[in-house]
Amino acid sequence: MKLIAWTTVWRGVATAVVAYAIVAGPFIAAISIAKGRFTTGDTGKLAYVWHANVARDRDFHWHAEFPDDKRPVHPTKKVFERPAVYAFGADPIGGSYPVWYDPSYWHEGTKVHVDLAGQLRTLHWSSFVWRRLFLEDGDFLVFGAFVLFVAAFRRWRDVWPELRGHAELLIPLLAALPLYSVVLLSPRYVAVFMLLFWLGVFASVRLPLSAMSRRLSWAVCVGIVLVIGARLAPWSVDRLRDIVHTQINAEDHLFWQIADGLHQMGAKPGDQVVGVGYGAPAYWARLAGVRIVSEVFGENLGFSLVPGIQNALQPDGSLTPEILAALRSTGATFVVARRVPADVAKHGWRELGAGTDWFGLALRQ
Repeated sequence: MKLIAWTTVWRGVATAVVAYAIVAGPFIAAISIAKGRFTTGDTGKLAYVWHANVARDRDFHWHAEFPDDKRPVHPTKKVFERPAVYAFGADPIGGSYPVWYDPSYWHEGTKVHVDLAGQLRTLHWSSFVWRRLFLEDGDFLVFGAFVLFVAAFRRWRDVWPELRGHAELLIPLLAALPLYSVVLLSPRYVAVFMLLFWLGVFASVRLPLSAMSRRLSWAVCVGIVLVIGARLAPWSVDRLRDIVHTQINAEDHLFWQIADGLHQMGAKPGDQVVGVGYGAPAYWARLAGVRIVSEVFGENLGFSLVPGIQNALQPDGSLTPEILAALRSTGATFVVARRVPADVAKHGWRELGAGTDWFGLALRQ
């Protein structure tokens, strides 16, 4: 029996390895060739540096301010101090927004180190996510499982053999919990493990064969479905209303309007642009065919929300010669920003589209 059992186990392991190689092998080969070393990806390392190592300018540019012994090999270049303006157009990374096209390039050489305070903060954040998953989003599942277990077992010690019999469904979540919690935990990362876990929990219930047990099982199942439906109903109704009553045209698309507005200002595919504020959602750059090569960095979308932006303005609201020189030095020919104040916008800024609240400024002299 043991020989047969181990044969089955190793056959399953071999099947998993082959499936992994077929699906992930080409990706691993591609990034390994690109990096010049064997790698399955640097996501885990970067996430740990950004979160547990307390990177001040997490994700994009703050790493350029690290001490010299922790400075990346080729960080983005800071061309203006306050507001912080970073340039990255001279590097070989492509894409309409290079700093997020391959973050591992900009962070190459950063060192992971043990930071107790940062690790405790990460674990504290993870505890909130787990509480949300179990006690806020999954409270009805906890309640339903509790009711069924109380009805199925006379003694709680009788539960363990049933749970052990479904360990293959329970263990993945128990493994994912510590692994993700010490680095970066997001509900979408563990959703599949949560599904397997609850399947294992409910599969462990052994109710006696009786009419009452059947009614209880149906009641719990229907109750869970009703709660899920009630929580999804508002969102579903809103989406259905949008589909039925809204006629979607290309002209109504915000990012399409921004891209079209840039073209009307004279921007051509391949032109280089400066973004103001948080740059990751800059889908307009892709649509316009332009490349963001510099940004006046802020953690929010909004001209006035950029730290130190007042240092870039003259009393009349126009940009100072120093900031203009810094922006032009990046090779950019346009600046794009959201919610530019009226006293600033009157100095050559044009709204990109009608009512978009996005503005463009030509840098050509």
